[in-house]
Amino acid sequence: MTKDLGKAPQPLYVLRGLDGPVHSLHFLKTDSLLTGTENGTLGLWDLRSLRSVATKEGAHSNSILQLCSAGENRLWSQGRDEQVKLWSVSESEITHLRSLPFSTVGFCRSSAVTVGNKEMLIGAGENGGEVNVMDCDTGRIAQQFKIPSASTAGMCMSVQGWESASGTLRILAAYEDGCVRLWDTSACRVLSFLKTHNEPIFCCKLDKELCHGVAGAAQQSLVLFSLREDVLTFEKTVEVPSTGVTDVAIRGDSKLLSASLTDGRLMVFSWRSLKRLAVMNHHKQTVHCLSYSQ
Repeated sequence: MTKDLGKAPQPLYVLRGLDGPVHSLHFLKTDSLLTGTENGTLGLWDLRSLRSVATKEGAHSNSILQLCSAGENRLWSQGRDEQVKLWSVSESEITHLRSLPFSTVGFCRSSAVTVGNKEMLIGAGENGGEVNVMDCDTGRIAQQFKIPSASTAGMCMSVQGWESASGTLRILAAYEDGCVRLWDTSACRVLSFLKTHNEPIFCCKLDKELCHGVAGAAQQSLVLFSLREDVLTFEKTVEVPSTGVTDVAIRGDSKLLSASLTDGRLMVFSWRSLKRLAVMNHHKQTVHCLSYSQ
């Protein structure tokens, strides 16, 4: 970890004028960026002019944990106020369309997925290790997955859902006990689990094209794993110079992996080899979220 990578890259531009720390990011195409802040404000930025074009103060009464696509020019926001909200976004306006109750605990970011023609939101439930699947049409919990009561899994910290080749919903969930679990939603059971860390996992992402994933936790390491034929397998550990990894992002072309650290640094790796490419140190406080444009 002492290898000299040269001078730290500097930001191309710094967007200013936010009302608090940013907890969520979402790109609309390549020329617009949405931000969600700790104070519950949604912001829309034009990346051509590098200016704010719309602000929705009080979008949520608490921090906005997640922003995820709901189709062209629409997105869901998830707040710590136990609400998810649907928004329409134009070049210069953010319009509220719908609100749904979405009880959750902790800091688990929801995952939006479409299975068949059903749009669903997946998130951590109110009680510890629960994972809830909400039908976005009805606003009701369609399925709920619970770790057995004797388990010490703790809270669900990260979720990612996708439609499998057989047309069923698969969920990758990471927990406080440092384990990643693969849920088969048709049978309501855990298909595979893997212990990646000794501390709570903060973030976990799966690259479905390469069948590889990565988890970060409250310790100085990233863990790479594979998922093949519904089996999670440990691949590699990469040390990081911080006591925690808050978020990870895999670029859409499966070439780059980025990790944000509790000390404010950002690290960029080759996703295939996990070779360190750069360390950025512009931020002086914790970086909470990462996103790549499409």
